[in-house]
This record gives sequence, C-alpha cells and structure tokens, in this order.
Amino acid sequence: MAVDLSAGRELWRSEHAQRPLLVAGERLAAARVRSDPRVVLLDPRGEPVMASKPVAMAEAARFRARLEDRRLVVEWEGGGYAGGAPPPPEIRERPAGAVAVDLESGAVELLPPTKDDGARHPPIDDIDGPWLAGDTEVELAWDEQALWLRTPEGSVELARGETVAAEPTPDGRHLLVRDGDRWLCVSARTGEREATLSYEPGAREPAVIGRRLYYLLDRGGTRALRARDLDTDTVAWELVVGERRPSGPPRLRQ
Repeated sequence: MAVDLSAGRELWRSEHAQRPLLVAGERLAAARVRSDPRVVLLDPRGEPVMASKPVAMAEAARFRARLEDRRLVVEWEGGGYAGGAPPPPEIRERPAGAVAVDLESGAVELLPPTKDDGARHPPIDDIDGPWLAGDTEVELAWDEQALWLRTPEGSVELARGETVAAEPTPDGRHLLVRDGDRWLCVSARTGEREATLSYEPGAREPAVIGRRLYYLLDRGGTRALRARDLDTDTVAWELVVGERRPSGPPRLRQ
C-alpha cells in the first residue's frame, strides 16, 4: 500500500509484493515474499515493471536495501526460503543473505554475508548490539534501575523502571522508549529527548518523518496506520490498512 503521508490518503494497493525496500526515482523496489520470492519494481500506480530472478528469502525476514549504480543491493536476516517449489540450484536457503539485483534485466548476483563489524545501519531486528545512528555508533544498555544510551560522548540515561521498552525507527536515527503510559521520542545519536507522547497499547513499528510519528496500531481485528504530531501529541490522521496480524512480544528490559 502507498499512502499520502500529508493527509493519510491511500494512493494504491498492490498484490505483487509485500515488503517495501527502497524508492528508486519514481519506482518502488519491493520484495515479493509470500510465494515465488523475487524483488520487483512497481510504477507510481503500483503495477510491476520488473521482476528479478528468484531470491531465497522469507516473509519473516528483516530487510535493508541500498542503490549501487544500476543495482539494488538487498540484505536480510531471519527466515528461510518461502517458495512453493525447491529453490533453483544457484539459490541456496539461508537465514541471512545478500543479493545484488540488476534493475534493468532482473539478474541476481549472490553476495557474501556482510562482515559483522559490531555496528549495523540501520538495526534490522533487535537492539542487542551497537548500530549506526547516522554516522555515530551507539548502543543501548540496561542496569538494575535504568535504560542507558551509550554514545561516543558518554552514557545518557533514557528512562527508569522494570517495564521500560525501546524500539528504534527503521533508519536507526530515533528511539521510541516506552515509559509507563508515555512514549519518549529521543535522538539515537545524542539521547536528547525530542518529544513526549501518549503511548497506545497495540502500537508498533514507529517511524519519525519530519515532525510526525507514524506507527501501526492494532485494535480488535483491525490494523491502522496513525500519524501523531510530535509537537502537540495530537493525532493528525488515521487510516485502516487491513486486518490485524500476529506480532511478537514487546522489547522489554531483560
């Protein structure tokens, strides 16, 4: 689904892919993961204009992507091959992997796994290790009383309590820290608090764009996309996007 974020208006829906990866000009690169997994390019109407050769990735995987000249480099972690038939000989089942996709021909080149140098950008699935917030390496740490953000300039206390939870935004530049019935939006680079917002049970997958927080909200049997103003803590709009899907447990203090 594509959404006009200024007004909360649905632009189009597509069944040709399920996981958006990256905007390349006026086209959206996305992963088809539910059957016959491939990388596809969708035009401004949501119609496919290119489909890659098969790629061994799963619906449960976490993705990141970047452009390198005319190729799209896609990396993922988690899950296995999701196709209905065995993968072709050149595609091996891997819980984690990387490929380069030619955006003109759809040819796929398997790449070696990214070297784990201790910092990832952005964090893919968890926040148990360091990641890059922009060009700054940061890391979360818990002690018996508080949640801390470690930066090159020192440690910053974010919140205290037994049920404090933290979730990074997809770009790794912000943290949403759940502190009771509040959401603290902080800079992942400095630990500086940018906003204090009302936390809503069922809220997940937050993203900060400009001065708004966007997140999915599960209520009853529906799932909605909601936009909340960082300055006033008011809801700008809400758009029902589909049925509620099972989700994992919150990222609680260990």
